[in-house]
Amino acid sequence: MQTENSFAWASGRLNPECSLPFYEQLAEFIRKKIDAGELQVGEQLPSSRKLQQYFHLSSNSVNNAIRLLVRDGYLVRHPRLGTFVMGKLDTENGQKSQLPPLLSIITGTPPLKKPLPFHAMIYNGCHRIFTPRNWRVKWSFPHEGEGMYYLCQKVISEDQPQAVLLAGFTYTKSITSVFNKAGIPVVTIGMPEDRQNVSYVDNDHRTGMREVVKKLLFAGHRNILLLDCNSGNYSACQERRRGYIDAYTSQKLVPDARLLVQLSNNTESPAEFLQEMKLLNRYPVTYSAVIVYSLNLQRFMMQYLKTRKKSIPEDVAFFAYGVEKNDYSVDCANWDIKELVIQAAQMLLTFSPKVEKKIFPVILHDGKSILNPKKQEDK
Repeated sequence: MQTENSFAWASGRLNPECSLPFYEQLAEFIRKKIDAGELQVGEQLPSSRKLQQYFHLSSNSVNNAIRLLVRDGYLVRHPRLGTFVMGKLDTENGQKSQLPPLLSIITGTPPLKKPLPFHAMIYNGCHRIFTPRNWRVKWSFPHEGEGMYYLCQKVISEDQPQAVLLAGFTYTKSITSVFNKAGIPVVTIGMPEDRQNVSYVDNDHRTGMREVVKKLLFAGHRNILLLDCNSGNYSACQERRRGYIDAYTSQKLVPDARLLVQLSNNTESPAEFLQEMKLLNRYPVTYSAVIVYSLNLQRFMMQYLKTRKKSIPEDVAFFAYGVEKNDYSVDCANWDIKELVIQAAQMLLTFSPKVEKKIFPVILHDGKSILNPKKQEDK
């Protein structure tokens, strides 16, 4: 609900003779309206452009005023939704009162210059469950040189959240136990190390990878390269490796361990990828199919095959694991991250002390990137 009807914004007048800058005057004007109860918790402010028109200010002045009020805890910004009232200052106790509960979202990677698709899906999923009127949502991520353990402790001491959502890094027992000891409900998107005491939602990576490998084995491929990376979730990475081995075992075959290549979390640069491929080329083993995890590795691998003058699927069968269906029309497996976030948010909303676990199936998409080598030879 817009606050334009709550009081006359246009009646606000800033004093050019005042020694305070315009942005501080605007911040004080809004602050008084909140303290007086003319702006209620959860109400939405007019857009920055309308505030510029009402008070005849520049965009910088309006944005500086909003930042000041966000810093002081009066307002909260929700991406693509707007700016909302968080609460007012209790002058007797010196504390903010009437504040909705706070959900802290902690991710292992910062949004950099702009939010990654992963960040956007988390935001969208949370805002489907947590409304600005009833919940505050704050995003936290480690800065340069800041460890996750230190960040989690800082979130508890400074933000005092009522619930925590962890996404995009390895959920070790030392991390999740920080919130368990503080009595703060926590849910991870992905499998945590302490599965007995931590609620989580995840995809069934073991079953998903087993089905992918079995599909390639059925097509006649025997040497299958799995190019995986610890994309923030070591447990899921291990589950994918187990699924790979399960598929071979079910067919009474033994996989070549040298084809199980695992990269670190840094997949933005092809340097580590190229180094691993150079090492692999030294081994007296060939592969007729490749499974890649993440969109970056898919791009690196396709470029690498072109430089080696190999085509897909004539020379190498290709399976993209964990990415959306794309223009390459390759066989791929993916999952709905937004649905995972919605399920995690619903688990937090109940504040249930019991440990909940929700596993979702991996969805396979049939493309045109798998050929049977034997049939190819017959041609």
